[in-house]
Amino acid sequence: MGRVVQTEPFHLLNIFIIANILLSTVFHHPIVHAIRHQNKHSKNPVFSLPLHPHDHQKKINYTSLAISSLARDKARVEYINSRIRKALLHNYTDPSNFFTGEEEIETSLSSLGGGYLAKLGFGQPVSEFDLLADTGSEVTWLQCYPCKDCDPNSGLVFDPSQSSTYQPLSCSSQQCDALQGEKICSTDGNCNFIVRYGDRSASTGDFATETLSFGSSGSVGNVGIGCGRETGGLIAAFSGILGLGPSPVSFPSQIKATSFSYCLVEPGSGSSSTLDFNSAAPGDSVNVKLVRNPKKDLYYYVELTGITVGEDQVPVPPSVYQINGDGTGGVIVDSGTTLTFLDPDVYNSFQDAFQRNAQNLADSQVNFQGYDTCYEFASGTSASDIQGPAMSLQFSGGQTVALGPGNYFKRVADSTFCLAFEPTNQIVSIIGNVVQSGMRVTYDLGNNLIGFSPNMC
Repeated sequence: MGRVVQTEPFHLLNIFIIANILLSTVFHHPIVHAIRHQNKHSKNPVFSLPLHPHDHQKKINYTSLAISSLARDKARVEYINSRIRKALLHNYTDPSNFFTGEEEIETSLSSLGGGYLAKLGFGQPVSEFDLLADTGSEVTWLQCYPCKDCDPNSGLVFDPSQSSTYQPLSCSSQQCDALQGEKICSTDGNCNFIVRYGDRSASTGDFATETLSFGSSGSVGNVGIGCGRETGGLIAAFSGILGLGPSPVSFPSQIKATSFSYCLVEPGSGSSSTLDFNSAAPGDSVNVKLVRNPKKDLYYYVELTGITVGEDQVPVPPSVYQINGDGTGGVIVDSGTTLTFLDPDVYNSFQDAFQRNAQNLADSQVNFQGYDTCYEFASGTSASDIQGPAMSLQFSGGQTVALGPGNYFKRVADSTFCLAFEPTNQIVSIIGNVVQSGMRVTYDLGNNLIGFSPNMC
């Protein structure tokens, strides 16, 4: 099981409850305990979790990772768009077809790199686990013992029978109803959850409340979590998922967070950062409007109106960046997708502009499996060493976010880098985590803003 941490009893604090009628009626108010930090701009206590790339302590095979990352990204893009379409049609997954559904996307992946792990404590006494932090997921869940085809000694599995604060939920509870399409009822009347991902990964099990701990920052009780009794696919190599999406059942919503922020460090750098809740955005943050999908709140949307590359301006038309009346279209920011996926016409204009403004790199251009625009440099070159063109993203309202080479190049071999952008014919475009790397990205949920602060890891 995860590392057991002995903690002292915490003193109860009052917390500021944000105005959200749906949340206050669906979930019990969380019980928040001793916090060491306080955001001077908010009455909410500040929580902080360690955050690091999945392979941060391993020697990375960049080529294997790049190939598998691209395949996994394409599966995730399909999954995100399929999930939006199903939600808009109110056509949720049939639980009887859970692990073998015809619509599952088959991918053959040889590597599990590319994700970012947050360390979170569960239960009393506390057991700590590393969960994949994902802005594209709603439910927070982890593998639980007893479970089918799992290794209880792997360090990935939580045993709720050893926790004094674990409480299963009934299927008639309001918390269970909040799961919507991810809810099923067991024969004994308990609430169960189901989640499926684009790479054929899946988990199902009990939905319960538990006390979650943030290391020395404190703890929160009565949080609804999934306790996975059967987990399959690539996700089974991890303890579980920390759901950071905008839905009422997500982790930020349940703990009444007014904001959360992260900084994604480069895989293979050996560095780590933090995932913070209720912290103010840095003073130099470029704040962009968050747009809500009026049909279904599954992802975080922004209005990306253009991309500047050197002397060229690549416009993104309203037909791409605006959400349509039927809930399709738009651009989302996603922590779980590596590359940035653009409308094909926008991508073609962007690629042409890049090559026009990167003539100094032309002699270094090479081909690499699955990627369009790649360059080979001297051994030991890092992204920050590359003399690439100036680049920035433009958003509605006139905000501009500058990108360095580390935000638009992805290392695919020791000395080979490719543009971290791909075309997609799907109904949404996606800003992936390479573009976000090295920035403190703050989701200001109270003010519907997302802030980008370079060099704030």
